[in-house]
Amino acid sequence: MHDLSNNKVPSVSNERGLPFGRERYVSAVVSGDEQAASAEVGKWLTGGASASLLYFELLTPCLAKVGEPWHEGAISIADEHHATQITLSHIENVRRTMARPGIKVGSALVTRAEGERHAIGARVAADMLIAAGWEVDFLGPDTPVRDLTRIVETGSPDLVCISVTMPANPKHARRAIAALKKLPKPPKVIVGGAGTANLTADERMLGGDAPCETARSSPEVAAQLAGKGPSSDTLETILSDAGRRVQARRKELKWSQEELATAAGLDRTYLSSVEGGKQNVTLAALKKLGDATGMPVDSFFERR
Repeated sequence: MHDLSNNKVPSVSNERGLPFGRERYVSAVVSGDEQAASAEVGKWLTGGASASLLYFELLTPCLAKVGEPWHEGAISIADEHHATQITLSHIENVRRTMARPGIKVGSALVTRAEGERHAIGARVAADMLIAAGWEVDFLGPDTPVRDLTRIVETGSPDLVCISVTMPANPKHARRAIAALKKLPKPPKVIVGGAGTANLTADERMLGGDAPCETARSSPEVAAQLAGKGPSSDTLETILSDAGRRVQARRKELKWSQEELATAAGLDRTYLSSVEGGKQNVTLAALKKLGDATGMPVDSFFERR
């Protein structure tokens, strides 16, 4: 097993109710121990972690960390691929717990530039769009331009998101975007990924309509670019509305945050973030809150 003792990943803040370090997860996936890795993810879920928190504070940072022992020659490329697949399976499982708003913001297709085989960034961006209410089609790696244009012309998505990870691949993304813009009904195009990091702000669009700095910001960029629905349909407002409904129900019951958190089996600080609209709450956490307060889960997202 690769020694991580001198190369630790910072622990998650205790204020979030998740006093677990990331080192155990990294060690587990590097050594191919799927059971131990799953146990760590389970601890975060039990602690009430949202999909966003898991993606951006455990799974993707740790996967980046796995690349270090590979570059150092401490693990083989097969070990690195195994670690990636373990993490992708956890992302798949977390996706199933996501609470999806009861609205459809629009349709999007998320893909990677031709020649790209790195999956994580594009997959996470797609999942953030799904959580924000987008209907998403996710394509596999290395999609040829002709096939991409064919599926876009047939499906007519509102938005196409192209991930560019390798520095050599912006040229392929630029070629794909040029082809998309020639379609009779061209979609709006977002471009993002580490492969565009060394380009200027204007160059990063590669002929598209907007750059996306991180997968985490993909819903906000998508909403602004596509202009889908009023501002009240943004993820932030949806979460804020849901938080206010949780708080209103708690006050109807004359409970303190501590009392509701205890009844729902959640951390009080996590509940405070939910009520403040700052937490991308999981479906599992909403189910616990609904059971504790007598509210059906869909009532948290009712249009009023």
